[in-house]
Amino acid sequence: MVVKFDSTDYNELFHKAPCGYLKLDAFGKIITVNDTFCNWLGFNKKDLLFTKSFQDLLSIGGKMFYETHFLPLLQLRGEVSEVNFELLSIREKRLPFLVNAVTVFTDDGQKEFNITLFDISQRISFERELIKAKKEAESNAKRLEEKNRELERFTHIVTHDLKSPVRTIEGLFEIMSKKGYLSEEKEAKRLQKMVLDNLRRMKVFIDDLVDQAISENETEYGKLIDLNQICHSAMEMLGDEIKKDNVKFSINPLPIVKGNVSQLVRLFSNLFSNSIKYRSERPLEIEVSFERLDTWAEVKVKDNGIGFDPEFKERIFEYMKRLHSHEIYPGSGIGLYSCKRIVEAHGGKIWAEGFLDKGAVFHFTLPLA
Repeated sequence: MVVKFDSTDYNELFHKAPCGYLKLDAFGKIITVNDTFCNWLGFNKKDLLFTKSFQDLLSIGGKMFYETHFLPLLQLRGEVSEVNFELLSIREKRLPFLVNAVTVFTDDGQKEFNITLFDISQRISFERELIKAKKEAESNAKRLEEKNRELERFTHIVTHDLKSPVRTIEGLFEIMSKKGYLSEEKEAKRLQKMVLDNLRRMKVFIDDLVDQAISENETEYGKLIDLNQICHSAMEMLGDEIKKDNVKFSINPLPIVKGNVSQLVRLFSNLFSNSIKYRSERPLEIEVSFERLDTWAEVKVKDNGIGFDPEFKERIFEYMKRLHSHEIYPGSGIGLYSCKRIVEAHGGKIWAEGFLDKGAVFHFTLPLA
């Protein structure tokens, strides 16, 4: 099937094209122009045809570039592609265009220039937005870097300036006790025990706070990690507690995942420690297993401890939220919150199931290697 176009079709295509068309004579005078170009600049055809040259529509800088670079290159090569020019509208407003030009010859050998122009106002606007966004991102990165430095300073302060007086007070109590400076009265002993218990709580809180600060500052999550080794490292960290409470572990074969070694050791040690803390009168048993979910591993840490009310299954992961008093179950309230932060930093999720006196199961997902 042959489709025929008459001159009207070509005329409409020429004048309503999404780009501007100009034809210049050998001296640069505009001898043909389409409606699109006229509409962009606000001129009538009679204002342009055979009265203005292309240079007349350029800014001063544009005229210099046209005469020293654009025109010589066009005459030498016969074409020039994608050159930025600012053209002046009828109201002297500068409008950005991307200009392409090619040299042609008429049947009688006269040189002419065909010019195609594309309005790049929107593109420049997008580029400016991108540059602005890039600068904002760089600024945010600098602020984040400064925050990380502040975090390092904070960790140093907590580690040294807070732990030091706690150790000093604890040491003084020990000396006073050995030298017999402390009262043996029942009430005095009760108060002394309260002080020492609170000192121990403070030490645990400071250690957890430092671990949390270090965890927040780590950024490497792409290492291939054997979770079997991670579990054993976490168990070694809790060796004394495990022996003391005669904890029975059942570690099923675990996968290789992608992540951060120190954070995952902290994750498992926190979960194991949580199970030990909230053990029941029954001999404590902790089971670790996993299920493959496409590119993720769903790891389960199950115990037979005191469990918890399902109503609080989300609250237990909140910062410094506790379901029990310090006197019954000592701790900082940071452990499970830290677990949540670690899992989320690896792109995963963590949740818990439990019933009172029926144990708890902690589920979390990690990316498989």
